[in-house]
Amino acid sequence: RAEDRRPPGTAYLVNYYQEGVINFWSPWYDGGLDGGPIPGADYEVNLDKDEQTVTHSTIDNNETVQNGIISRLIARITR
Repeated sequence: RAEDRRPPGTAYLVNYYQEGVINFWSPWYDGGLDGGPIPGADYEVNLDKDEQTVTHSTIDNNETVQNGIISRLIARITR
């Protein structure tokens, strides 16, 4: 199941997720391993808002996700 809570002790939460599809024959079908909004997240992006772009298996290595997380963390570092 998708994580649907803010992890305890998290100071800043970025949540990139995909909603997925329920059509078994779709190339985007990922067995129901879909994400969603997390209450209290500081920043959220539904990568499938306009069209399907990732699956449960590809979201971690997605360039948009990695760059988005890195840029948000760098912006929070005190120099």
